[in-house]
Amino acid sequence: MVYEAADARLDRTVALKVLAVEESRTDAARRMREEARTIARLEHPGIIPIHDVGELTDGRIFYAMKLVRGATLRQHADTTRNVAELLRLFLRICETIAFAHASGVVHRDLKPDNVMVGAFGEVLVMDWGVAAGIGSRGEIAGTRGFMAPEQLRGEAVDRRVDVFALGAILQHLASVGG
Repeated sequence: MVYEAADARLDRTVALKVLAVEESRTDAARRMREEARTIARLEHPGIIPIHDVGELTDGRIFYAMKLVRGATLRQHADTTRNVAELLRLFLRICETIAFAHASGVVHRDLKPDNVMVGAFGEVLVMDWGVAAGIGSRGEIAGTRGFMAPEQLRGEAVDRRVDVFALGAILQHLASVGG
């Protein structure tokens, strides 16, 4: 779950992602810690900054991040029919993913619902929970319709799985724009 929370030490509002208590002693806790480490390593204007990570008194894992006010790319595209603007947003997503790839990370779950368009036009790629290192192999993760065939087969992932997802996002934007 993601909550809006008050950071009393720094007098600001943050988003607080908290793992369910029943999942705190499972592999999900390890994955959530890894997600926080991945995001923290990827310092880029198109990736939401992490402020803190830890464990609550009841054992639940959490991390605090910048609170983004705005809409998902899907919501934004449904209300913005300006194709040129949608293409500008798409290019910013591509720049963010190119940075992640240069850092050795594949997102693996790019889709319009995992991109936020902030109130001031900022574009942030969210939900790095299934991100993996380039060339890694493991569980099949992602969202059907945005997953490359090799990803669906559980093969080693590389930049191409995100490029495939970017193509699916572009196709979605083209279908709602104009």
